[in-house]
Amino acid sequence: MTVQQETGTFDRDSYVEKVRKLLAKAEGASTQEEADAFFAKAQDLITKWEIDSIEFRTLNTGPTEWVITSKRYDVSSYSPKHDAFLINCIARGMGMRGYQEPYIRGCSKGAAVVFGTTEDFERFEMMLTSIQLQLSRAMRQGEDKHWNRNQQRAFRLGFKMGYGTRIEQRLAASRSKATGKSLVLAGKDDAIERALPDDLRSTKIRGASHGIDAGTAAANSADIGHGRMNSGARAAVNA
Repeated sequence: MTVQQETGTFDRDSYVEKVRKLLAKAEGASTQEEADAFFAKAQDLITKWEIDSIEFRTLNTGPTEWVITSKRYDVSSYSPKHDAFLINCIARGMGMRGYQEPYIRGCSKGAAVVFGTTEDFERFEMMLTSIQLQLSRAMRQGEDKHWNRNQQRAFRLGFKMGYGTRIEQRLAASRSKATGKSLVLAGKDDAIERALPDDLRSTKIRGASHGIDAGTAAANSADIGHGRMNSGARAAVNA
């Protein structure tokens, strides 16, 4: 009996591109179930074909085109820098970027300008609303009724600093838990960086150390649940 052995060309790039398309579909899925299905299929193929993240960045066809947009979020006159800091912490934790647009007397209010995709903003705004409400409630609970106005303000500024910093860390950690995160987002970070203004400068903020500590502690128990973060691929955000 003669056994014929099938032969064929192993087209590595086409396999990588197939997985890339599955991950892109997962990122843009309309439901969580649909996203999970695309992601699970992609993960199976990644394991089967032993594909790593480097291949997604070096493939000649390049990553899926990312369309980056921006939105302005007004901040209060009470603590504009710290409010913008909180907004940008949430943005960075969710794979977006932002900067503070300062108040110009007689022209415009202060704002945080955030960059990301259309899908990003749906998740981001749900998370932002939730975090702002949770922060406000926790901050009031941590205040001392005997403080004067200056003491209260110093505490609040520090609280926002600690809360924002810790929330960013938690959101970023949630994203990095997913093994496919770097694959799903290949090229997206670069696209956002290119969209940012070239002349950005860092903004220094200050607050009471006990406020920072209290804000950090409160953020440890904040709800950053799946529903607000994850309307796209489980690989991109997996809290």
